[in-house]
Amino acid sequence: MLWLRVWNRTRLSDPTWVGVVLFAVFWAASLAPAQKVGKQLADQPSGKENGLFTEAFTREVIRSYHTVAFSSDSTLFTSVGRHKGPTLWETANGKECFALPGTVQDTFDVAISPDGKWIASGTHKGAKLWNASTKAEVFSTRGQAWVCRVAFSPDCKWLATAGSPGIKIWEVATGHEVCNVAGDRTWEGCVIFSPDGRQIASGNFSKTVKLWDASNGQELRVFKGHLGSVYTVAFSPDGKLIASASADKTVKIWDAKSGQELSTLNGHSSKVNSVMFSPEGKVLVSAGGDKTIRLWDVSNGRELIVIDAHASDVYSAVFSPDGRYLASTSSDGTAKLWSVGAPFHREVELSTDDLEVLWAELLSDNILKRYRASVLLSSAREQTIPFLKKRLEPARFDSERAKQLSELIAQLSHTDYRLRQKAMKGLEAMGKTAEPALRLALQGELEPEGRRRVELLLSRSKGLATSSEQVHAERTTEVLERIGNSEARSLLHFLAAGAPQAWLTQEVRASLRRLASRKP
Repeated sequence: MLWLRVWNRTRLSDPTWVGVVLFAVFWAASLAPAQKVGKQLADQPSGKENGLFTEAFTREVIRSYHTVAFSSDSTLFTSVGRHKGPTLWETANGKECFALPGTVQDTFDVAISPDGKWIASGTHKGAKLWNASTKAEVFSTRGQAWVCRVAFSPDCKWLATAGSPGIKIWEVATGHEVCNVAGDRTWEGCVIFSPDGRQIASGNFSKTVKLWDASNGQELRVFKGHLGSVYTVAFSPDGKLIASASADKTVKIWDAKSGQELSTLNGHSSKVNSVMFSPEGKVLVSAGGDKTIRLWDVSNGRELIVIDAHASDVYSAVFSPDGRYLASTSSDGTAKLWSVGAPFHREVELSTDDLEVLWAELLSDNILKRYRASVLLSSAREQTIPFLKKRLEPARFDSERAKQLSELIAQLSHTDYRLRQKAMKGLEAMGKTAEPALRLALQGELEPEGRRRVELLLSRSKGLATSSEQVHAERTTEVLERIGNSEARSLLHFLAAGAPQAWLTQEVRASLRRLASRKP
């Protein structure tokens, strides 16, 4: 197996092994189009001990790279650095596609629009927008001396730039400034659109994270808690969480709606330069001035893996949209691409025994086991989709359960305290399957006490009990969404035809909505 073993808090730092891995990956790729895993899979260590990351290749320049970004289909990635404009490489083999002109000074950030038509970069003289097809510069922004970060809206209509002064939003089609978000007296060091494009989050040197209305630039919320400058902010895929990376050596996770600080992630021994959620939102990746990349469990803030990725500060580390790759950049002059969970960019062939092992690992409490299983199953789509078809079926309407839910929700407003408490425990025991009915109840008429209890149950929804069937349904939905091809979408549509108020049906429909914004 061509996988590096990653032990908890063990460092991937030996340059000899890096060379061996690079040679082995490309030598094996030249011999066979697919990696046959076969029965060996069951014998491989999992979780903290599995070979979750394989360094695929490294690209070097004379000076440092700053940031890196992937195209929405994960086939290309690009980075920028000192005296260097955007350079695009093929994810499959590291071949350079083209390089756009650099500047006399630094290029700080780069982004590829979700539709793949545009490339934006931030420099010491403003931002630049490029046509990805023609490689022609479309426009340069005015009014900001420095642009540290650039971000496209999900619909590709707007470009946000953060720097000095403030944050500005530009119309991609015309290059016109449409909104001055943070005013002319602030320095905002980072910016990102929410998944629905309605809000933007920013971080600054005043140690705060701010949330803004993207349509008019109105400040909505200020998140306070960091003790140093905030270098990067990131939304979770569902838009409910915001993560921030700071000079105070920490990553913080916030509730986007309330502004409440949910957890602080400690582990880096120097400033944290970047943070990003994995595509399914369960894992965070951070990059720091201590030369490391670190992965964290979002649900509990636990540190999962530490990788000595570079010889100097790691400026950025980002997941590809399909979750199969991780790219990183550093002041040591390198940009690196890592393959997640499987040998680099090659289809994986799984036996029936392998599929059963991975199917079981989807139920694991160990998030790295689950992540590995999800990546491997999505990498073996030809075997995975038929396997899942035999195990998944649409949710059926259960009249008895619906009646029970209705009665329990009604009892939340009962005058007898003991009945109210009993109803609370009964609904909690039903787990996530009760969530759709609870949300529906909020839309109707409820006594104040009943409404309060329904809202309390929904606020605890992340901690609700789930059966193994529910967990399997949720995690296999993630696998199908990660695969995202026509066969996977067809199976999701089949599942979406289930009982409308069923938890599984709503999960699948949410997955299809997310897929609708991606290329088929």
